[in-house]
Order: sequence, then C-alpha cells, then structure tokens
Amino acid sequence: MKKLAMLLLIGLATISCSKDDTPEAAAPITAPITDTNTLKIYNYPANTEITNNSVVNFSGTAGLVDPTNALKFYFKNTSSSEMKVKIRLVSLSGVPDTGSVSFCYGPNINDGVCLLGTALTVGNSYPRNNEAQIIVPANGTVGTGGANKFQNTAQPVSPATAVDYVLEAFQLDANGNEVGNKVKFTYRYN
Repeated sequence: MKKLAMLLLIGLATISCSKDDTPEAAAPITAPITDTNTLKIYNYPANTEITNNSVVNFSGTAGLVDPTNALKFYFKNTSSSEMKVKIRLVSLSGVPDTGSVSFCYGPNINDGVCLLGTALTVGNSYPRNNEAQIIVPANGTVGTGGANKFQNTAQPVSPATAVDYVLEAFQLDANGNEVGNKVKFTYRYN
C-alpha cells in the first residue's frame, strides 16, 4: 500500500511540473533611473559642501577691502553627463537694494563677469545668455580658484541686524528648461 501511495504522489508531482509552464516575466522598466541630486556647490578654498538651505555667515569689516567677507564657490557635477549651471538671486533683506554687492561668476576667472551694485537684480539668473556659460563636465568641477564670488559691502540697515542674500544654483537642459536638483543658500553678513 505504501508503494502505491508513493507512486501516486510521484505521478501527481510529475503532472504538476509540466514543461508548458512558463516563468513569470519581470516587470519592464518604463523610465530610466536618473540621479536628480547631481549638482553640488563647494566653498573655496575650504572645499566644504554648501548644502541646500544652508546659511554661510560672514562678519568681517564691511567693504571690498576685507576678503574674509567674500564667499568663493565652485560647482561639482556627480553625473555622467555635462551640465549647464546658472545662479539666481532669489531675495535680499537687511538692505534696500543690491547697491553694495560684488558678484563674479563664470566658468573660470578669465571668462568670468563681475557685476557691481545695482547691476544685479533680484529674480534674474546669471550668467546671462550673452555671457560665457558655466558648463560643468561629467564627473567634474568648474570655477575653482575664485571664478565665482559673492561679497557684501554694506552694514545692515536698522532695525535689521543682518544682511541676507538668498542665492539658488540650478541646472538647465539643452532647451533651457530647469532640470535636476537646485541648491538654495543664504549669504549672511552680520
């Protein structure tokens, strides 16, 4: 009886393991997986990352004569494709306008542009279209050595106790559309 039961179980197992069964196909990948956090900004020469929503503080003597008030920074691309980068002045507080700002930007010192005073406008992006563009190579950096620099030269206007300039770096695709991550940070002088 045991032999008959054993043969019956083997027969049922053989029938249930038919060659007509096909394995389940893996779900197709519908969109490429991309890293959207590929734009990085670093403080130069300290080489420390300026992260999104960070505040970089300065407190030296107001004026261009004190280089300790200059925020020098560069861009790093952690993706496998080159990227075009721009910087936008988002807002300011503690002073009435950009009359006390020195802002230099560009791919390197020789190709860079420096705007002084009210030539810098809240809401505008830099470099402007007619200027040398900032193109960061794949897995590379650009702007080291002081090509990109932001400096305030004014004391806060009472009742303010600090001067804040909010800047935002972002990437553009080939059609000029904003893509990927943005890095927004505050230059604070107090």
